[in-house]
Amino acid sequence: MKSFAIFVMVALSFLISASYGQAQRNLEIFDAMVGGNYYEETKKDGEASGYYTWLKGRYRPFWLVGRETDFGFGFFAQGEYPFGSSRGADYKNLQISGGLNFFLKRPGWLSDFDLGIGRLLWAKVSKGLYESEQKEDVFFTSAYIGLDSRRQGGHSFLPKTAINFSVRIPFNESSDRQYDGYPLSPLIYNNRRWEISLSQEIVDFRLGGWRVSPGIEGAYGRESDPQKNFFKAGPSFSLYRDRNLFRLSVNYQEQLAGDKDRWYAKVFYWRHLE
Repeated sequence: MKSFAIFVMVALSFLISASYGQAQRNLEIFDAMVGGNYYEETKKDGEASGYYTWLKGRYRPFWLVGRETDFGFGFFAQGEYPFGSSRGADYKNLQISGGLNFFLKRPGWLSDFDLGIGRLLWAKVSKGLYESEQKEDVFFTSAYIGLDSRRQGGHSFLPKTAINFSVRIPFNESSDRQYDGYPLSPLIYNNRRWEISLSQEIVDFRLGGWRVSPGIEGAYGRESDPQKNFFKAGPSFSLYRDRNLFRLSVNYQEQLAGDKDRWYAKVFYWRHLE
């Protein structure tokens, strides 16, 4: 046991020294992201619309630096706040999550992977005299890979492809419902969800000090309550400058087994701080 403890201490010391001793390699030690979207159902009788806002940060203090490959390990934290109205009812949710982050970078591509748990602090719904509140714990994972070897090679056509995958699995759910102060039997809404998406930037061009990259994106996934698969796609518009990325996209979501089709307008900002 003593030998193992010594090994762990030496390994951590090496990782920390690699992190700070190789700063000239432009390691992705800390980054922060913020985003949001607005949606609106296309059916006139749906009367559903809302917003989704989120904030995420990653800190990777530990690094293994090779000749061409950098591997980083650290942590992430995220907060989410959706709110809106659906069929005459108002809703608002608040969720926090955190966990481990793994990062891998090589010439022409990079990837990161989040693995964590979280808590839906509350999901509140109100309509007239009716009120409900649901709480739950959450298992969360997401993966990203960005392929930009063409951009790094000086090609402006099809410079970057990116793939995202995310899964949300709730557990330990609880529900509290009432009407005009009188308690009702619990009703659990299944918030399990997964999605895989692909985005393709079509061309790079310069506008002042900015690199502008219009593109397209699409996604396929499943929402478990109601049990419906969905597909969405649309154009995107990315602006790069130094360590900043702004992204705007518009998607149309087709509910494959229902009539809850939606329009989405999404904005995203990413800042690499170290």
